[in-house]
Amino acid sequence: MLDVFSEKAARESRIHSFGRSFNGIKVDLAESNRVISVFPNTRHKLHTTRSWDFLGVPTTVKHGRISAAESDIIIGLLDTEHITEFGTNLPVLMTKDLGHHLPNGKANVLLKGILPDATTPWILTVAASSIDRQFRTPTELGNGMKAFGNSINTYMPKNQMYPLISGEKASNVTDNIYGNASACDYGTLSMNKVKGKIVFCLGNSGQDYTIDELGGIGTIVTSDEQTDIALVVSSSTGKKIGEYINSTKEPQAVIYSTTTAPMDAPFVASFSSRATPVKKQPPDAELGSGAGQINPAKAVDPGLVYDLSMSSYIIFLCKEGYNTTTLQLLIGGKKHFNCSNFKPAQGVDGLNYPAFHLQLKCPDSAISAEFHRTVTHVGQGKSVYNAKVTSSKNLTVTVFPSTLTFDKPRQTRSFKVVLKGPPMAENNNILSASLEWSDSKHSVKSPIVVYKPVGLY
Repeated sequence: MLDVFSEKAARESRIHSFGRSFNGIKVDLAESNRVISVFPNTRHKLHTTRSWDFLGVPTTVKHGRISAAESDIIIGLLDTEHITEFGTNLPVLMTKDLGHHLPNGKANVLLKGILPDATTPWILTVAASSIDRQFRTPTELGNGMKAFGNSINTYMPKNQMYPLISGEKASNVTDNIYGNASACDYGTLSMNKVKGKIVFCLGNSGQDYTIDELGGIGTIVTSDEQTDIALVVSSSTGKKIGEYINSTKEPQAVIYSTTTAPMDAPFVASFSSRATPVKKQPPDAELGSGAGQINPAKAVDPGLVYDLSMSSYIIFLCKEGYNTTTLQLLIGGKKHFNCSNFKPAQGVDGLNYPAFHLQLKCPDSAISAEFHRTVTHVGQGKSVYNAKVTSSKNLTVTVFPSTLTFDKPRQTRSFKVVLKGPPMAENNNILSASLEWSDSKHSVKSPIVVYKPVGLY
């Protein structure tokens, strides 16, 4: 067996290496008599059943789709070394893990019209969000108490009731193992006490894997946070379950199959990444405020776009303190850039970005900021857009001018957004608002966020 899978044998038997859409090799093992078994490829069905309809692009839709706009696109997941290709005859962008820096690789891709997605100041961050369907799993205790929790359970119970035990009572008292049995920590429970039972655990840290390994048939865990995984109930419901277990010699419960129910959407999922201010990154600096749910159908005809050129990024970097030397290190190539040759950036951020973000310098600073933006009309013919502002209390948002008139496509118009307000309350760290440009057909929305950093002073 060793010689079959040695490096030399592997190189000699290799027919082809795959390095674009996935990493792998094709090998010839026909002449080897030491192959134990070969497993054929299998087709797996996607678990996605609702997302397409929720986004307004069902898999059956034909009318209104523009094949030219949907093909010849490459989506590169820069931080995971994976890539998905759509269409053909295009070069593939491959890059190693870029980490949380600002390497020249990201500046170079801007020259090719590619928007980076990691921690550059001009990032595009895509969050994991919810759909308008909630998965609710009912459970019933032996005393008749009923409760609902979040989980996905596809199994129909064969029995009316099953033995129920808490992690505390299932403790492996014979072993001196570090951990919390009440939370069902790994190694703290006895297989003999868990096998064939539903186990109730405090907290939510993936205990379902431990219970399954010990032969348990179900897990009930507690969490007051929004979660997406085992049957999860609130801590108040968990308290009642614990009291029931301690009140009888033979506690029982049953977990029924999951049902679906409508819910408000979207919201940022518990496991999602969130945008983080570039300059200062305290533990609580993550922001879950964004531009809203993606709408693929409307993205084909956006109406207005916030365009950016390479010079826009250079002007921004000059405002951030870059000089000829540091720009050369960042961008690379033979061309040298001198900040004195560019018009100084306007506004507090100096970048023509769709979002407006202000990070206050001090916790007691008053709110005062000015943003300058330019939009390009990519619709058809003439159009008039009016500004609509929705704002939090104690945050005044003014747009100058409040009306943009376009006479023809590709025409640009500039505007200014001014933020004013008193210092934020001590118990309030974020204020939000939104700006919407509308011509009755298109709706172009931008998030506005004012953030007061904490824990830095």
